[in-house]
Amino acid sequence: MKREDLETLRKFLFLQHYRAARTSMSYFDEGHPENAPVRDWIDKYKDTHHLNSSNDLWLHVLRYYLDTPAYLIQKHALDMYDKYGGFIEVHLMMQHRVDPNMEHYPALAYQNQAGMYFLCIWEAADGDEFILSNDGFGLWEGSINGAPCTHRLFVISPRTAIVLRNNFLRPGLASTDSLFVHSDFADINPPVPISNPLDSSDLELETRSDSLMASRTREDVFRLPVFKLSHKHTQAMNSVVFTNAHKDGSITFLSREYMSRTLQAHCTNFEYRQDEYRYRSFLNVLDTLASVQKTLSSKRTAFSVEHAELASGAIENCCSRLHISQLSPTTSEKRMIEYSSKYDRAYALYVQASKCSGDLFLDETKRLSSEVISRMKLMLKPPNADFKPNSEAALVEHLSKNKTKILFIRLDQLFNTLGFPRTVSEGANTFESSILILIREVVYVEFLTWCAQNRHDTLDILFFAQGLRNTQNIRSLHWKILFDNSTSKVNIQ
Repeated sequence: MKREDLETLRKFLFLQHYRAARTSMSYFDEGHPENAPVRDWIDKYKDTHHLNSSNDLWLHVLRYYLDTPAYLIQKHALDMYDKYGGFIEVHLMMQHRVDPNMEHYPALAYQNQAGMYFLCIWEAADGDEFILSNDGFGLWEGSINGAPCTHRLFVISPRTAIVLRNNFLRPGLASTDSLFVHSDFADINPPVPISNPLDSSDLELETRSDSLMASRTREDVFRLPVFKLSHKHTQAMNSVVFTNAHKDGSITFLSREYMSRTLQAHCTNFEYRQDEYRYRSFLNVLDTLASVQKTLSSKRTAFSVEHAELASGAIENCCSRLHISQLSPTTSEKRMIEYSSKYDRAYALYVQASKCSGDLFLDETKRLSSEVISRMKLMLKPPNADFKPNSEAALVEHLSKNKTKILFIRLDQLFNTLGFPRTVSEGANTFESSILILIREVVYVEFLTWCAQNRHDTLDILFFAQGLRNTQNIRSLHWKILFDNSTSKVNIQ
């Protein structure tokens, strides 16, 4: 990689932090407590450049970073070190009061990253992968003498990460025995960028920065060796991502099985034990999805081919169509069954679930149904003395789309009350979300069947609760328990 390209990469990494939404709102905010030492400089700079707000100043400095060559930004910083007495003096000034007349103050932040760190490329261990998050690009890791400045991590793919490593940990430098280094990567020794041609002056400057200085040419070429991490260090990288993930953020992974394994390892690590609670429900979902997908993709199945095709087709189509692919038991040819509503589809799967066992998809619906029913029993008062259950009662097989919509909305509300909120939106169309939606709908049917057979006295209460009775849509939905000797159907009219 040519020096110019390396500079572009280094500048890109810096700007990813500077342009972040959380940073942009406070970077030059005069009222922010951390900006007290630079408040006078902010006021003077805004007046000089006719800027009306802190956001205008942030954009103005962004243009400076974008339009000014990297080597010139660093020269501006080095000139300020010379003017104010050196590196230590400048940083002491930054902790108390920055000179309002310092024209290129923003260059100091750039030089701090470009001059104090060397660039590495790390690869995940064989069989492992890096986890990505929406706010995981540029995370700090580790500390030196209490300052959070050991590594800056930029995960760019499941296999590759760019890392800025503090020069104090650079091979060949003086002993670091006097430093207190706390880092999960302190015991590794990744190679540094190698320049070509290599000479002593190049090495000496390289300890200061990977970027262009006055005596060096833009035609210098650098070789960036790729350093493969061990399993332990790949796990450590993922733990940094998990720890810094925000509750409203997102996590991206390549393999569901590995994601479950690495998150389990993170949550059971004593150092990160506080993360176990917030990731517990996500781990449960991962385990369920992994089991279901394994079952549906397996060539060997413990139950009928008809059911395997039914469940697989339902999952593939439940987001966009109400068709389920089923294998005809007589002709062994595929035929398409069109279901008029999601209720009809869920009922069909429920019937199959009652006939089969040993299937992970169906076992999960039964497990969830059991939990829902158990909680429902705790909420219910005992029935009247003359109440008689009916073990032969069953739901109707068909329900219109409109009535299904009303029914599922009410069940959603009830399940939320019981502690089972919907975890995916109705419009989601990923494989995982499709499974979760389908499982929930089958649980609805199994739950209603239990009510019909064991506590049919609760159905009117459930579906004509206060606040729902007067809505126009609910009026047309009536529950009647019809103990017909021939069918024993619970009719939804």
